[in-house]
Amino acid sequence: MNRVKVSIGHSGNLDKAINKALEKVKNPNLIIVFFSPKFNPNEIYTKIRDKVGKNTEIIGTSTAGEISNETDCSVHTVSIAAIESPYINIGVGVGKDLSKNILYATEQSIIEATKSLDKNKRMTTINILQRAYIKKSLHELL
Repeated sequence: MNRVKVSIGHSGNLDKAINKALEKVKNPNLIIVFFSPKFNPNEIYTKIRDKVGKNTEIIGTSTAGEISNETDCSVHTVSIAAIESPYINIGVGVGKDLSKNILYATEQSIIEATKSLDKNKRMTTINILQRAYIKKSLHELL
């Protein structure tokens, strides 16, 4: 049994990149996508979300050049990594207005990421964060 499966899709065509990335990974925990600014980020997100469903976290950014195991560096393309493992639980959060208040934005991103974790693992993560960083009660975090 594979502990972690990773599959890569890289193409100048978004649909081809998505299909290639999902060839070997059927139920990814995480999708990481790097794309040329020529692509519409909303279209990328929507097409990936439609393929993987609501239980997969998706993160990514536009780039000046996309890299993958298929090429050193190319432009006007999209590179997608799909990661699947029963041993991985991903939480994603966004902190807003970082330039105004870095501590508050960081705290908000951690809280949001914690809330997006699988409910069974949430308590352990909250307890770790509570002791290590945020120093707020469990009640305040939930």
